[in-house]
Amino acid sequence: MSRIHKGMVLVLSVLTVGVLVPTWIDVSKMELDSIWDGEATSLKEGWTLSVDGEVLDDDFTLPHIIKDRDLTDKRVTLSRTIIPSSKIALRSLLFRTSQKRVKVFVDDRLIYSYDGNIDNRRISIIGLINHFVRLEEEDEGKVLSIEMIGNLPKSSGQFHDVYFGNRTAQIRQLFGYDGISFIIGIFLIIISLITALIASRSLRNGRLYHSTLALGAIELCVGLWACGGSMSTQLFIRNQLFLVVLAMTALYMLPVCVTWFVISMYSIPKPRCFMIAVLFFPIAFVVVSALQLLGMITYITVATPVGILLFIYMLTLIGAVMYAYRRGEKNAKPFLIATGFLLASIVGELTLLILPHRTFINIQPFNIGVLIFGSILYSQILALGVNYLEERGRKEYLQSLAYTDALTGLGNRRAFDEELIRLAKSGSDQKDLGVVMFDVNNLKQINDDFGHAEGDLVLKQIGELLSSLYGAFAKLYRIGGDEFALVCEQCSQKKMAEIKRSFSEATTGKPFTLAFGSALSSMDSPDSIDVLFKIADRRMYQHKKMMKYDSHHKSSPIPSSIDMVEGTR
Repeated sequence: MSRIHKGMVLVLSVLTVGVLVPTWIDVSKMELDSIWDGEATSLKEGWTLSVDGEVLDDDFTLPHIIKDRDLTDKRVTLSRTIIPSSKIALRSLLFRTSQKRVKVFVDDRLIYSYDGNIDNRRISIIGLINHFVRLEEEDEGKVLSIEMIGNLPKSSGQFHDVYFGNRTAQIRQLFGYDGISFIIGIFLIIISLITALIASRSLRNGRLYHSTLALGAIELCVGLWACGGSMSTQLFIRNQLFLVVLAMTALYMLPVCVTWFVISMYSIPKPRCFMIAVLFFPIAFVVVSALQLLGMITYITVATPVGILLFIYMLTLIGAVMYAYRRGEKNAKPFLIATGFLLASIVGELTLLILPHRTFINIQPFNIGVLIFGSILYSQILALGVNYLEERGRKEYLQSLAYTDALTGLGNRRAFDEELIRLAKSGSDQKDLGVVMFDVNNLKQINDDFGHAEGDLVLKQIGELLSSLYGAFAKLYRIGGDEFALVCEQCSQKKMAEIKRSFSEATTGKPFTLAFGSALSSMDSPDSIDVLFKIADRRMYQHKKMMKYDSHHKSSPIPSSIDMVEGTR
């Protein structure tokens, strides 16, 4: 780097810092309230619980579960006085329920209504719904009543926290509750799509290709499951039942994807038996969905037994991989380690299903376990992918050597012959095909007088010249010691004339000369590609004879590089 250049960089850096720093200091003096100011406060005490107008508890505390009484289809009301806004930012109300109907009153004025429309639907599940209710300034000090009608005995007795605060604080509270599930889910879905793209674009090896796609499918299933189970997802998709169906679809397809990965990655015993056995899960999903439409069962009814069956199947599959590992399948070790974390997370999920505060599809242990599971398997796939790409690169390099002229970098005679064969098979695509043959004049004399190194330099310069002129739209080849060829598809008479003109202009004044001959299928009407090539070749030799006749009394052309070599001798 020159001194002037260094000085300019230094001055520019000083000016940049001298301008940006004062700018940042100046704009930082603005005073704005953060959109995240304030907290969403849970009002746990001071509630009154009424059932069908009868007060059951005038000092009810949230959250709470009533186990000894069936509140299904009963009008359950939680009420309390709205506290002054001087104590809490009173702008919005947030609570979640799993009831089929919810209404919110301020005094006797209805301000919010929700209806799960359960009586007009075949699927009798509600899901856990977030309710955002707007409050006005004049509502402070009035009586707030939340009226609910339950759908199932278990969910009708569950009462969750009620949060007061501004809307942004409540959104932050919601993300704080299970936002990690939403973030992990979106991350896994993006990773799965990237994985599928990489597999389809970069991998052609059958085993590695299918293994990578299977791993991407695993991450997609888990990502959909995590998003479906996150309450935060409802900020973007309000219909909780849609999320439930999405999550259950992912759950039933997960063992299929894991089995696909194992069979494509490792040599396990009885792979066909596993592929048949794992079909139970998608078939069961279809059957359960059909029975749910008939009103006989729901996804929740079979959630625990399906989880147990999934656990048993995974144990069996892991046993098969462990057997293969003991028989010499050393690549299976990362999978065994990864599934150890996955099984631990499934145990955590089953535990959540047993606990009274279970959330059905909101599973932190499972999310974390799958993250570890995927990370370990991705590291293995990445290592195999790098090895595969390196090997493919070596093969492509060796193949390119077989079709590339080492001196000029153009295609060689083998590549030219195969191109003619391809064009001959293309049939109707030969309508506007152009072929130009080039031959270097007096190359043998240059080699004899100045050495083969100078002759090679001339050939290399010619290759570079042809590439710069025609490489963008034509294929170029060195087909002999001093012969070059150009093949141009979709070559009109105008383009062929331009090729000849640009060639003549580019070679004028050069320390070498070339004879050339061209043929155009639209003008010469050859019977075949070979005939077109022979026409161009014959015209090139005719041109070469004319050039030799014209230069019979002139000295041979000497490249500029040869003049330099001659001067040093």
